[in-house]
Amino acid sequence: MWSVYVSQAEKYDKALVAGWRADMKGILIFAGLFSGILTAFIIESYQALTPDTTDLLLAQISRQLSDVPLVVSDSEFMPTTGALICNGLWFTSLGLSLASAVIATLVEQWSRDYLNKSDMRPSPIERARICSYLYSGLKHFRMHAIVDLIPLLLHMSLLLFFAGLVAFLLPVNWIMTLVAAALLGIVGAVYAALTVMPLLFANSPCRTPLSGVLWRIGQICMAPSSLLGRGANQRMEEVMMHRATAESDRRSTRDKRALCWTLKSLTTEQQLEPFVEAIPQVIWSWTPLTRRREYDHLLQTLIDDPGVQLGPRIAALLLTCENGLLEPKLRQHRTVLCLKALLAFAMAAETGPQCSLVFPFELSTIGYLSTTTYPPAQPYVPALRACAMWSLCCSFLASVERLLTLYDTAKDDSSRAELRNAMHLEQKYISAGGSPFSQDRSLKYMLATAFFPRAHHCQTLHHLLDSTPCFKLDIFSKFLVDSVISDSEPYNFIETIEILRPDRILVISDPSALRECLRTLRAIVHRKKNEAAGINHIDRALGVYLPLFDTLIDPEAENAVADALITYVNGRQHPGAVLHVLHQCDVAQTWFRVTRRLTRADRPDDVLTAV
Repeated sequence: MWSVYVSQAEKYDKALVAGWRADMKGILIFAGLFSGILTAFIIESYQALTPDTTDLLLAQISRQLSDVPLVVSDSEFMPTTGALICNGLWFTSLGLSLASAVIATLVEQWSRDYLNKSDMRPSPIERARICSYLYSGLKHFRMHAIVDLIPLLLHMSLLLFFAGLVAFLLPVNWIMTLVAAALLGIVGAVYAALTVMPLLFANSPCRTPLSGVLWRIGQICMAPSSLLGRGANQRMEEVMMHRATAESDRRSTRDKRALCWTLKSLTTEQQLEPFVEAIPQVIWSWTPLTRRREYDHLLQTLIDDPGVQLGPRIAALLLTCENGLLEPKLRQHRTVLCLKALLAFAMAAETGPQCSLVFPFELSTIGYLSTTTYPPAQPYVPALRACAMWSLCCSFLASVERLLTLYDTAKDDSSRAELRNAMHLEQKYISAGGSPFSQDRSLKYMLATAFFPRAHHCQTLHHLLDSTPCFKLDIFSKFLVDSVISDSEPYNFIETIEILRPDRILVISDPSALRECLRTLRAIVHRKKNEAAGINHIDRALGVYLPLFDTLIDPEAENAVADALITYVNGRQHPGAVLHVLHQCDVAQTWFRVTRRLTRADRPDDVLTAV
């Protein structure tokens, strides 16, 4: 515990002292040069404070030649007001400059002593207490204020020098005096603006040592509503941090601009990898599985921005793993992080108004998932293929909804363009493995029959939207078939099931869809591991798929479901796995179906064994 404190304290102290030393070094250099220049001016100006010996000598000679009594005295000499003002300002300026140099030297020495004293003991607890004690001394004796005072002295010295320059030139030439006065006015105005700017704008990079003083005065005089609308007793840094992190449209715009700049600056694959690796944690919280939506608008900006194109960049990064140029470890690492990022995007797909993140899967990514035989990628392929299909299906259905809206508003040109976009998404969905739509639901058919009444097209679009559960069931079935082929549980198996599984009550009215579901059920049962210990992913797949048939009313299909269950129960030699499968089913309906098969002609003994 104390070691952590010491580590953080040392990091803070070293950064603090390093900043002080850098500032003091710059101040010493400037103060030395400025003092030398100022001294040269003072050597010229201080002579105006004493009588000129040449003038006195000429006066003496003049008196001797005119037989005037010899009286030589300089007691009547009085320096001019301009000379007094000029020298007073310049001598004060020189004093302030030298004082800033002396204090800067002392600060450098104090900083060195501060670090040395905090590192005198090896014990972490003693070092922690020493660090805390010394830092409390810094706060108590206002070391930060002393450091801020040094540049203030130097700035005042510079302003006094310009003021003295005006007084010095006043008796010499009025044009040069105006030039110097204008320069003084400009410098003073700029300095005043730089002083006030951070009081008005919390994100201003400009400030002077007087800014903090004016801030404190403003809080005292105007509390509790200070210049930036914050309460009293707040430092300028606290107001800046509040403004930077407070939720607002401007913060969102800044975040988008920052992330777009970040992606554009990542020009190599090695630089892009850490960003892609962080994407899953931005979209999902995995323990438990929870969707994080607070950054969706930022990610969508990166996806939609033509100068960033996050989707194609991830796809291109994944394809670099297939060029044969990467080392095995680097190839595996890059492949896995790309697949995880793509899966995180795919699992975020939704239908309806709650959809806040749409990821455009590239055809190259779809082709990679269909053809890759790379062993480290295989655990991720089933979930990613299924979720990519669902993501493309959601994008297609969203386009269909937009198309319906355009039909309702009678925008023919826009509706035709949106129809072509929906056709493109339809083809991508089919390329990813989705089942082709029937002829009467084909958008290509709609485009070819543009002469049909608008109501006919709207009916077709509504039919597509109503078929969403069937699309989801088809994708879910394909995912389970891909998963049970694997000897081990695929990556994110349970999480993908939770996202893709249809509702428990599902009426399968399409004969072709019913045949596909029964084929999936038989494939899962066929892949069962009879002697496997414990509940494996095949048991879990059957446990979530079998309840979907509880609402069947087709006798032939019910018999097929009962036969598949009988085969599983008789073959699976683990009671816990069988109980897991039956736990989520309608027990009465399952019992009725199985016992009814006692009358079947072939192998009735298998039914008795299962019962």
